Amino acid sequence: MKHHIVLRLLGILLLLESLSMAICGLFGLFLPSNDLYKPGVALFSSAGITLIVSLVLILAFNKKIDHLPKREGLILVGITWIIFGLFGAIPFMIGGPTLSFADAYFESVSGFTATGATIINDLSLWPNDILLWRATSQWLGGLGILVLFMALLSSLGAGSKFLFKNESSFQTSEFSAVKIKDIVLVLLGLYLLMTVFCAGGLKAFGMTWFESITHSFTTVSTAGFSIYNESIGYFREWETAWLIESWLTLCMLISSLSFVFYIVLWKRNFARARQMEELFVYLGILTIGFITLLCSESAYIEDGNYIEWIRRSLFMTVSLSTTTGFGLITERDWPAYTVPLVTVLMMIGGCAGSTAGGIKVSRIITLWKSTKHALIQAFRPHQYLQQKINGRTIDKDAASLVILFIAINLSVLFLSTIIVTIIEHRSAIDFETAFGASVACLANVGPGWGEVGIWGNFSNLHGTTKVFLSVVMILGRLELFALLALFTPTTWKKF
Repeated sequence: MKHHIVLRLLGILLLLESLSMAICGLFGLFLPSNDLYKPGVALFSSAGITLIVSLVLILAFNKKIDHLPKREGLILVGITWIIFGLFGAIPFMIGGPTLSFADAYFESVSGFTATGATIINDLSLWPNDILLWRATSQWLGGLGILVLFMALLSSLGAGSKFLFKNESSFQTSEFSAVKIKDIVLVLLGLYLLMTVFCAGGLKAFGMTWFESITHSFTTVSTAGFSIYNESIGYFREWETAWLIESWLTLCMLISSLSFVFYIVLWKRNFARARQMEELFVYLGILTIGFITLLCSESAYIEDGNYIEWIRRSLFMTVSLSTTTGFGLITERDWPAYTVPLVTVLMMIGGCAGSTAGGIKVSRIITLWKSTKHALIQAFRPHQYLQQKINGRTIDKDAASLVILFIAINLSVLFLSTIIVTIIEHRSAIDFETAFGASVACLANVGPGWGEVGIWGNFSNLHGTTKVFLSVVMILGRLELFALLALFTPTTWKKF
């Protein structure tokens, strides 16, 4: 393996993280302070530490890189998310009330993977610059750290598209005739536009610039961190609460749709847009979830508050199915029969090529069609069946890979639940909490069930459990294969 390539590129990536910390620290100097902590100190110190390590790697492996081999690209993907989480944890360990390593690493990884799970009990105790960094980490992780990195470099050769494919859920077949750098720049521009769109609306509806920017960062990344303990419920008593909730619902939905769909619309290729069945299936899934939650909250009809009844059901449906995880009401307000459905919504997630987590709707469609074709061929073995997703033909190998992915995903969920239960066997953590925590982390949703539900958090879990769930979050964000490859001996074998 060409270690110098991986380490030099990792150094450049850490330079990007250091710059992000410094920018947050700089803005922190102008943000309102709670007078408990000096703004900027923790972030500038963390940026300095990260910068030193970055420069050491860049200078120690100062060799020109003409291209990125596939194996080195795969290793870079897995290592980057682990290392980014480590350095991103430093501000939480030296700033604010301070956290232990396990807590800080969990919070950092939750940010970069756009999960939104937290161990912080009281956000009001933390300085605004750290809260800004917390939101920024989710914004960086939403589109993908390496996707942003690709925008800073010229072509890295054949490995660049391989890196892009394994680090994100974008289908490179949609851009077969386009340079990878051009793809990334278009996606980055669209991501920035969506962020400005979201922040502008929130500011117009009464939020401060700090509130609107931090919430827009965590909305377009479908991540869900808020700067308030009550999450979006903090704004519930505002006169513009209904506008804020409606705007966030729209922005979460927009962010969970495939970016490819927007590019197709921009090019006015409406025929291609109509072929993207994933969009229509996803809207159908949302409709089913919305109707179910609407019926489960029928108690609000007694007060005659139909508008709030509809609005909050729609908000929570979109929040959970897009894997954003913003809180407005607690899951305890729902009857037991809704829990399995909401769990399925969380695990499916949004569309491929979006910032949403989960298995992705396109894979569910592929599984459905593959199952249907298998049943037909059981009776008609010689009949040729062509399988298409979003208007494009998918061969048997690709369909088999999707089925394998779903099988591994469910296996990891099952195994994670068992491991969490074993680690927490001496505590009062029940199976519902262990399962909910595993779903929340693997699907990158944030809130789970039981003690880690919408109004709970992960602070009561054992430190070992937090580190383990951090790995589960990275597994979910990288869609399993890129991180699992690090533990495969043949990946490191010299050829």
